Amino acid sequence: MDKKKSTKDKIFSVAARHFADFGFEGTRMDRIAKEACVNKASIYYNIGNKEVLYAMVLNQSFKEGFGAFHEVIGTTLPAEKKLEAYIRHIAIVLEQNPVIPKILMREQLSQGRHLPDSFAKNIVQMLDGLTGILNQGNREGVFYVVDT
Repeated sequence: MDKKKSTKDKIFSVAARHFADFGFEGTRMDRIAKEACVNKASIYYNIGNKEVLYAMVLNQSFKEGFGAFHEVIGTTLPAEKKLEAYIRHIAIVLEQNPVIPKILMREQLSQGRHLPDSFAKNIVQMLDGLTGILNQGNREGVFYVVDT
């Protein structure tokens, strides 16, 4: 691994934790720099401003965790098995990436004020996959639409 990549990895790791613990508004670039043992200018040079870093943290976390998610829903399995695999995959991802639920809860509280469009599109794709599984289950007669 080259030095530049390891610098980015250190910055990413610290930033993910700070965004989860302090939210977007409470996260300070100087604190990230100090904890990652880099100067603040290095963050701006290697990544960009706080908005870019935040988008990178969210998108990279999503890509690492949910990237294989489409393989689950693209199979020829029955809907029940797909739904089970879908839920199991999400549980594993969230267990391996504890910053994701924290950041998403903070976004929920701030009404998505800082949620990057690129990340929102990823969430929509994931929910579309779930909708597809539920629709398949409806066609198979194992899931039913319930009016509340």
